[in-house]
Amino acid sequence: MRIGIVDYGVGNIANVIRCLEHVATTESIVRVSSHKDIQACDKIVLPGVGAFGSAMEHLVVRGLDESLCEYAKRGRYMLGICVGMQLLFEKSYEFGEYKGLGLVKGFVTPFGSEASIKWHMQTNIDSKNTESKNLSFTSCANTTCDSEVYNSESLDSDVYKNIQTLYTKSNAKENATKGTHLKIPHIGWNKNFIKKPHDLCTSLGDSFYLYFVHSYHVCCNPSFIIATCDYGISFPSIIGQDNILGIQPHPERSHEVGFKLMRNFLQLR
Repeated sequence: MRIGIVDYGVGNIANVIRCLEHVATTESIVRVSSHKDIQACDKIVLPGVGAFGSAMEHLVVRGLDESLCEYAKRGRYMLGICVGMQLLFEKSYEFGEYKGLGLVKGFVTPFGSEASIKWHMQTNIDSKNTESKNLSFTSCANTTCDSEVYNSESLDSDVYKNIQTLYTKSNAKENATKGTHLKIPHIGWNKNFIKKPHDLCTSLGDSFYLYFVHSYHVCCNPSFIIATCDYGISFPSIIGQDNILGIQPHPERSHEVGFKLMRNFLQLR
């Protein structure tokens, strides 16, 4: 079996390759950077770090956006990691508005944004965070994952402020280690909670720790969510829609649990 790691000038390609080589048995792990090479693979991994817009631009200038969409339509497994997962969605609001691959319906938004908070309220994804658990949420009419509606509808200012004040930029002058503030970016180990069974998470139990580095998260239909993580709100940490899979944290930096995730991906049939 040929496993292709998309090399498009973005991401810690070497670390992902080492991780896959560590868990591979008979699989061949290769870098791919052309349409022909991508189509020749049995499975594809799309890594990524940095900004969404820059990552998407790198794909487009190489013509790999169309190659990946064509590959996905053939029903073969594709796994996005970190920004690679975010690229699977329709659009992102990271430093502007950027179109994604559109393989999964949904969008990417900053922690603490109105869109993030509305999505959390409307989907009723439970949060283990004690500071947000007792907030008085008002219901919103929109139940889709249409980012235009989320960003245009008004939000009760008190609700917005209560959640938004949970976060502080990592370079803020106030001491984020005191009180209830959560630093952005979200960096470090955090607990993930299984929301529905999936072969990607076989043998991981109901909860497990993975390593995160991100300031933005995806908003999608709850039916796509395999696992969530809590950081002020609960957000999707692992998603799956048919043959398209995404992991927001870094399995290649998550030691044995990360190895299990990648081993499970290789074993998907």
